[in-house]
Formats: sequence, structure tokens, C-alpha cells
Amino acid sequence: MSQNKPQSKPRIVYPGAAEGPALFSPVPFPLSGVTFGAEGVVNWDGHPLQSQSIQDKILVATEVSGFAGGDWALLSLATRQGSAPKAILCGACNSFLIAGAILAKIPTIIDLPLEALRAIGASSRVSIATDQGLIRYQTGAGESATAPITRDRQPTDTELRLTDEDLRMLDGSHGSVAADCMKVIVAYAGALGAARLIDIESVHLAGSGYNTTGDVAIDYLDHLVDRGGRVRVPATLNPIVVDLERWQKPMRLPSQLREKQQQM
Repeated sequence: MSQNKPQSKPRIVYPGAAEGPALFSPVPFPLSGVTFGAEGVVNWDGHPLQSQSIQDKILVATEVSGFAGGDWALLSLATRQGSAPKAILCGACNSFLIAGAILAKIPTIIDLPLEALRAIGASSRVSIATDQGLIRYQTGAGESATAPITRDRQPTDTELRLTDEDLRMLDGSHGSVAADCMKVIVAYAGALGAARLIDIESVHLAGSGYNTTGDVAIDYLDHLVDRGGRVRVPATLNPIVVDLERWQKPMRLPSQLREKQQQM
């Protein structure tokens, strides 16, 4: 006898309230550093939303896929371009959406059932209020409907437990930069359903190429460094696409690319 796999309950990645027209992606939405053009226009060839803007929309997607740079893309839409979606509702997603929604402070709910996403995506207008635990939308017949969500950012069967040292970082005892970074980590861990954080002895930083992250990553890192932010453990980087010494010959790369990569 086959057993039905229990469905995940909808979870809040970043809380908030928003209202706007729905923009529905019936296929996985490809979140990456090259997904968007000016004014939040989707540049992904062959995608159903190609040439449409997500600016001021409620982005509804059956799934959000993608790769490195997607988190920075959302932050860029919110801080540099002013063309971010008002909220994101989706089923399955990846870590880049979670990180990007937290950094960009975009109300986001994940693990929504497929049938609910299709109904919401077909509506003319959507509003969400995570503090009320509800998504409201208009049906095709013009009637109002609601979809419930859990108000907890943690799954009901786990609770993130922080150590005394974690709490000291969070309350600013190690400075404002550490506190801000810790807030992001705690929110990220909560969205993933982590039970605890682990101490590390070193860290590897992926997505370290300017062509992947863009100017918004430099903005973010400059903001941390200007406030005294430093690494506390040995840190390594992914390989980058620019040879900082031989960028002109034989690579023949533009000087601006070399300068931007050097900044990072």
C-alpha cells in the first residue's frame, strides 16, 4: 500500500503586508543575476513572463528555480532600481530566493499548495497580511476568497535554538555589523526550518564574481566595511572570471570590469 507524502505547510520567509495585481508563472520562475532588465522586465527567453515587468506586482509562481546571483538580483530590484515585486508567493523554491527576499525585505511565502497558487495566479488582485495569516484574492467570478498561511516563520515541529553567544551577536554586543548579519542568518535559518546554528572555523564565499552579482553586491559589502565589518574566520573565494593582472593582455577585458571586480 502506498503512503501519501505529507505536504509542507506554507511558511513565511519574510513577513509583511502587500496588495497588488497578480503576475502568475505557471512554470518554474528562473531567478538569477541575468533574469531582469530595466524596470523589472523579465529577460528570460522562452519564459511565459518574458518581456513583462514584476514591478509592483504580486509574483505568484508554482516554483522558483535559478542559480547564483538571484539573491543579489532581488536586492538590486529593491534598492537600486525601485522595481521589485510587492510580494512573492510560490511553492518549492531555492536558497537564492530565500536569501534575496530577506535581504530585499520583500514579503514572501513559500510551500503554498499548487491548487492555491493557480487560483491566486488567476485572480485580478491579491493582498497578503502575514500577521493575520491570510492571503486574499478575487476569483474569476469576482468573488473574494482566502488562503490560510501559518503565522510562524518556523515549522511547527522545530524551533530555532540560539546559544548565549548567538544571542550576544544578535543583540549588538559584537557591534552593529555582526548584529545585522546575524539577523539575516536567523531569518534564513528560520525559513529553512533549522533547529540550531553551528559554529564554523572557516568559510567559502560563492558568487564572488562581479558579472554574477552586479553593483548591488559592492553597495552591500561597502556598507558593511564602512561600518567596521571584518571576517572573523579564514575566508576563501570562488574563482572569478577576471585575471586581475592579465585582464588587458591577453584577455582584452574592459577596464571597468576589472575595476569592479577589484572592488569586490
